[in-house]
Amino acid sequence: MSPTSRPFHQPTIPLSGSFVNQETHYIHFEDLIGGTWDCWLQGNWAMDISWELFQETEELAVHWACNTSAGKQRSGSSMDSDTLDLGHCTTRKCQGQIECVNPTCAHLVCPNVHGPTHIQKQLQLCCSAHNCGAELIHTPCPNEAQIIHWSGGVHYINGIAEHNHPKLPTLHLTPSEKTKLQQLVIGNPKSAPATLISGNTVNGTTTTDISNVLIHSGRVGYYHSAILGKDTSKAGNDFIASFMEYQRENPDWIISETMLSGGCSLPLWPLSFMMKHFKLLNHSMVLFLMQLMHSGMNAALCWYYSNGATARHFKHHFLVLFESIAGIAQDCGKQVKDELFTNIVNFSEAEWHGFIILSVQDS
Repeated sequence: MSPTSRPFHQPTIPLSGSFVNQETHYIHFEDLIGGTWDCWLQGNWAMDISWELFQETEELAVHWACNTSAGKQRSGSSMDSDTLDLGHCTTRKCQGQIECVNPTCAHLVCPNVHGPTHIQKQLQLCCSAHNCGAELIHTPCPNEAQIIHWSGGVHYINGIAEHNHPKLPTLHLTPSEKTKLQQLVIGNPKSAPATLISGNTVNGTTTTDISNVLIHSGRVGYYHSAILGKDTSKAGNDFIASFMEYQRENPDWIISETMLSGGCSLPLWPLSFMMKHFKLLNHSMVLFLMQLMHSGMNAALCWYYSNGATARHFKHHFLVLFESIAGIAQDCGKQVKDELFTNIVNFSEAEWHGFIILSVQDS
C-alpha cells in the first residue's frame, strides 16, 4: 500500500544518495493511509519521524522478508550525530519470495533473511503444503530501503524499486493488532487461548478477527501469558517431564506421536495419571478424549494432547483415531468395515478440513 495522494512536502534536508532518485517523494507520517504505519508499504518515498514514533511503530517493522545490515559506516558516524549525513545507516534488502512451482498449489514461503546460503537450503526442500512435494523456486526482489538514525530522529527511505511479489504469509503482529489483542485478552481475563480463538468471548470477537497470525493456540498462548503477566512455560515443561517418565515406564501405551503437529494420542490413559497432571497442562495446549461407542465395543479410545487445533493437527488425530478403531475392532473379533467410521462427529471447521486432507491424501 502506498501513501495517500496528498500534496507532497519539501524535505528539511535535500534527498540524496543511491536510495533515492528524481521520482522520490517526501512525505509526512500523517500522509500514510489512515496516518498509521502499514507493514506492507510500497512506493518511492521518504520521510522523517521522531524517535518516539520510531519506537511506537516497532522500528518501522515490515512483513516483507528483509535482511537488515549496517554495513560500512562513514567515519565519525553515530546515532548521536547532530547532522543527518553523519547518522548511523542501516539497509533493509527484501529477500523476495519462495514459491511452489505447482500451479495448482502456488504455496508461498518466506525466504530466510540471513542470506543466499540459507535460502539455498530452503530450496533443497520440497513444498510441504498439503503434501504437495513439488519443487520450490526463489524470486529475488529489487527493493532496498534505508534507515538513518541521528539525534534529530529517524530518516526513512522506502526505496526506488517496488516489491515485485505478492504479500507473504504473515509471521508477526503489527502494533495496532497487538493493541487489539491486548484489549481482547484483558476484556476476557479468564478465557483460555482456545476460547479466544473460538470466539466464546464477551463480544464474540475471535483472535482470528485480529490477525491470521493468531490461529494457533501456541502463538495465542504466548501473547496471552505476556499480556496477563503469567508464565505458564514451567507448568508445560513439568507435564512433559512427567509424561516422558510415564512413557518410559509404560512404552506400549503410546500409539502415536509427532513433533510436526506437536500432538500425541494414547489409548486408555489412566484416569489417575490425568487427575494428577491435568492441572499442569499449559493453557495453550489442547486436550480431548475420543470415545468409541459400538455394539460390543465401548472403550475410552484415546486421549489426544496437542499444541494447537489446526487442520494439520486434526489430520494426524483422525489418522490415529481410524487406526485405533480398526485395531480395537480386530481385537474384539469384528470385521473392519466402513460402517465403523460413518458416525465420527466433527465440531469445527479445522476438524473438517483435517478430515478432508487425510481422506484426499489416502484416497
